Amino acid sequence: AVAAPKSILVVTVTKGFRHSSIPTAEKVLADLAQRDGSFTVDYARTDDDLARKMTLQALERYDGVIFANTTGNLPLPDVAGFLKWIENGKGFIGMHSATDTFGGHKPLHPYTEMINGEFKYHREQAEVEAVNSDPAFPSNRHFGPTYKVFDEIYILNGYNRKAVRALLDLD
Repeated sequence: AVAAPKSILVVTVTKGFRHSSIPTAEKVLADLAQRDGSFTVDYARTDDDLARKMTLQALERYDGVIFANTTGNLPLPDVAGFLKWIENGKGFIGMHSATDTFGGHKPLHPYTEMINGEFKYHREQAEVEAVNSDPAFPSNRHFGPTYKVFDEIYILNGYNRKAVRALLDLD
C-alpha cells in the first residue's frame, strides 16, 4: 500500500531581515512536493497565517514544519507547545536563517537550544571545503570525503557539536 503524502507547513514569516530568496524557497519546495509526491506543502506567510495554522489543534494536520529563512521573534500562538510537538516526534527543518529566529534572549530561548545555536554574524560568501562527517547518510552518499560549497557561513553562539549528528562540518 502506498503511504499517504506527508503534510508540511512552510513558514516564511520574518520579523528581522527578509531574504529575497524566500519566493524561490517556496517555489522549490512546491516543485519538489509535486515531483516527489511523498509530501504536500502549505504556507504560513503572515502573522494571521501563524495564528491560524500553528495552534496546537491546527498543527495536528501537519507532519512537519519548515522554517524557510525565518528571522526574529515570530508571533507563534504557543511556542512551548510547538517545541513539545517537535519533541513528540513531528518533523522540523530550519533553512538558512532559522538560527536567526528567536535570538537575543538571555538565557537562550528554548527554540535556540532546540536548533542548537543562535546566529551571531556572517561575512561575505566564500568557497569552503566541508568535511563529510557521515558518508553513509543518504544525502551524503554522493559526496567524497570533502565537499566544496560557495555559501554564506553563519557563525553561531551556543553551538554544541556534541549535541548533533553533523552531516557536513567545517574545520
